[in-house]
Amino acid sequence: MPKSTNTELIELRRINQNLTKELEETHRNLMSLIMELEYKLEESVTQLKEANKQLELFSYSVSHDLRSPLRTINGFSEILLKNYKKELGEKGQDYLYLIRDSTSHMENIIADLLSFALLSYKEMNFERVNITALAREIAQGLTELEQDRKVVFHIKEGMFIYGDKGLLRVMLQNLIDNAWKYTSKTKQAEITLSNLEADNTIFLIKDNGAGFDMAYAKKLFVTFQRLHSNVDFPGTGIGLASVKRIVQRHRGKIWAEGIVNQGATFYFYFPTTGLK
Repeated sequence: MPKSTNTELIELRRINQNLTKELEETHRNLMSLIMELEYKLEESVTQLKEANKQLELFSYSVSHDLRSPLRTINGFSEILLKNYKKELGEKGQDYLYLIRDSTSHMENIIADLLSFALLSYKEMNFERVNITALAREIAQGLTELEQDRKVVFHIKEGMFIYGDKGLLRVMLQNLIDNAWKYTSKTKQAEITLSNLEADNTIFLIKDNGAGFDMAYAKKLFVTFQRLHSNVDFPGTGIGLASVKRIVQRHRGKIWAEGIVNQGATFYFYFPTTGLK
């Protein structure tokens, strides 16, 4: 065998040995990285479970510890109004009615906060959800509840979202309730639920109510941030924050456009709509 051939074989063996060492080193590093990732994942799951446990304890505490004194205030104020009207006089009665209204508002805030907290760890069950049917149920419920109001609903047929039905119902309830509330001072109120023809993964709820100033649009989905006074349009400032949380849990996005006294449009995008 020629000398040059032997040299080439030796060089090839050396290269092969180096490659083998590099592959072994890469394999060791990869296995170490996988083990580290598994550990971090397990740690994250443990932390998430602990966070959920703490959230459940918080919800229990809020439900019992905060509601108990409110019930006491409500109970004694009712006794005072029932048995001591003469002693209280008109002004005293007015004060007690204000106290009862405030405790009732606080009860609503607590209830909404609990619902908001539960949205974070509720187990999701994905299915093909007929949001046209859900919206019609919600609209019918509002119409029956306030029969003196004449609101025209335009709900497009055949709209579906692949997601958790319970959460989607809460989302639609909040958005339609919102449109219903802010059209309460509009003579010919209209509420529309549809999707964009160009992209059926983007849906919208539109109304011709009070609207809002776009300069404050970022506050819409923040808890307790309200763009209208509680006197004009009562609320707790949690509904739209809950909507955003639900949309995010479906890996979607939500945004809004509005003009003061001309109405508002809420857009929500669901990337999973076309999966099933």
